[in-house]
Amino acid sequence: MYLEPIFSSGDIGMTMPQEAKAFNQVDDLWKNTMTAIHDEPGIIDLQEKEGIRDAFKEANKKLDVIQKKLNDYLEQKRLVFARFFFLANEDLL
Repeated sequence: MYLEPIFSSGDIGMTMPQEAKAFNQVDDLWKNTMTAIHDEPGIIDLQEKEGIRDAFKEANKKLDVIQKKLNDYLEQKRLVFARFFFLANEDLL
């Protein structure tokens, strides 16, 4: 939920296109899974869906990488503009 508004804006998506693409893949997985649960709420059926657990593990790894690269990007901006050190990441974005 933290990353969704960041990557839904065009600025960061253009600046970090690979991370935006990876985030969109994770977001699509989440939305498609939630739609499937809404349509057929049997959680046991979802657990038996082939590859769902591995897909979510991979999605978590992608989110960790995206978060790290976003933090690195913000750190670079802080090095260029020293006054940004006084801002939280949310304010800087």
